[in-house]
Amino acid sequence: MKRIAVFGATGHAGRLICQLLLESEAFEILACSRTPEKLVKLQTLLDPSGSRLSTRAADLHRAADVDHVLGRVDMVVGATSQWQDAPALAARAAESSTHFCGIYLSNQEKWQGLRELYDTCVERGVMVIDDCGTHPGLPGVMMRRMNECTPLRAAWVGAKFDLEWDALSLSDETISDFMSEIEMADPSVFTEGHWERGYSLTRQFDFGRGPVACTPMLMEEIREVVKTESLDSAGFYIGGFGPFVDYVVIPASIALSKINRRMSRTLLWWGLRRHASRTGVAVVQLEGERADGGGSVKMTVSHPDPYFATAVPVVATIRQALETPKPGVWTQAAFVAPGPFFDRIREMGLQVSSRPELRTHAEL
Repeated sequence: MKRIAVFGATGHAGRLICQLLLESEAFEILACSRTPEKLVKLQTLLDPSGSRLSTRAADLHRAADVDHVLGRVDMVVGATSQWQDAPALAARAAESSTHFCGIYLSNQEKWQGLRELYDTCVERGVMVIDDCGTHPGLPGVMMRRMNECTPLRAAWVGAKFDLEWDALSLSDETISDFMSEIEMADPSVFTEGHWERGYSLTRQFDFGRGPVACTPMLMEEIREVVKTESLDSAGFYIGGFGPFVDYVVIPASIALSKINRRMSRTLLWWGLRRHASRTGVAVVQLEGERADGGGSVKMTVSHPDPYFATAVPVVATIRQALETPKPGVWTQAAFVAPGPFFDRIREMGLQVSSRPELRTHAEL
């Protein structure tokens, strides 16, 4: 039986990761959080008997806490709110010969730190896998899966995530990390063999309720796909929160952040709760062109709960990693075998559809 520690276990995604891992008898879970009271509630909710879930109050920024946890597990999952936690936790995990899986946002600074761990990972037989989940995480796997079944010339992936913001309780750190993601976004896409950058490079996707203008957002997995899949064009695009939040609240929050970060965070949170709250849904949709000129293709992954849609790919990746280890430093999109991965996320509850219809991995 494999033992997995989850830092940030009492957060929305962390709790679901623990819950989904417990559905397999192959895992024992050590749930870690800074708040003991939240851990008690998590224990009561997921495993009152304590047969396969234990808890530990631990601060990710205290070396002694981290080292104590790493000495007891096979893999550590980083599900905390700040992307800066990823390189630090991954480095300590690699040094202790413990596998690492992170669900942090994608940016070059993070990946520069993670890539520096490659030699250590190979030497110690350790996997460091980050950009796990749905966004980042799914777009690159969707491109790889469709491309291996129907070779593509171009692939564009759009995503739309709606949340009931007014029903959520988020920490200041989570809101700050969300603000950082907006500020650090790189609006670049690969078009006809070269990179272009600009917020004017929007693309419309119909997620089922009419066309939605989506903004380009570069992630590490898109860089990788461009290099490995021989595509002429590729890009990821994200849907917004509505005109008032997109064009008033977010620009004002970014401007205010240079003066007062706390007030900026408050303004953004007010705007999301007051003007962007909607019935929850997560939709990630690939639209592509076949390399042989034979027309277009489409693939969609969706679920009503965006947090569940994030947790399922993470758990599918963890299971694949521990079943078939590949030492090194990886994005989720580059690590997983696409066929078995999509079979597994279907089994776990995500809706997956495509045109033309793809056979399951077992049918190939």
